[in-house]
Amino acid sequence: MKLENNVPELEPAKDLYDRLYDDNFKSVFDKVKTLYKSMKSEFHPISNEDLEWIITMLPLELYNAAESLNKLILFSEVMKLKLKELKSSKDEDISNKISEIHVAKIVYDTVISRIQNEITFSKELIMGAKKIWDSRQESTKSNPISEITDLPEYKQQYIK
Repeated sequence: MKLENNVPELEPAKDLYDRLYDDNFKSVFDKVKTLYKSMKSEFHPISNEDLEWIITMLPLELYNAAESLNKLILFSEVMKLKLKELKSSKDEDISNKISEIHVAKIVYDTVISRIQNEITFSKELIMGAKKIWDSRQESTKSNPISEITDLPEYKQQYIK
């Protein structure tokens, strides 16, 4: 038995949660999850192109995500103030409105927490990618692979 079937208010809250996350953050963090899987794969090492994207482009994506996160935090704080204002009101008809705003604030706070965790995870991914990148660059410096130009001349001899 699903909880959503017994509490009808959960479906709108879930829809709001999904919409807030999907509209603002899904594309960035889905790519982060994919790159993390590639990074920890034992069979297919992460490509230099992916490492380069993590090191150079992901910080820019995180900056944009942080801006969207700040908007969510702002909305959450405004809801907090509105709740305080409504609770001090003597009007009896506002209990539904208080309930709706409180649910929305909880959803916003949950999305905020999730995004903060994903940003932290992404920063760790950047540091891991940088270590792999540095290790690969150091490896090529110590064992450079270059074209061999001093090949000896061989005479063609056939065995009869």
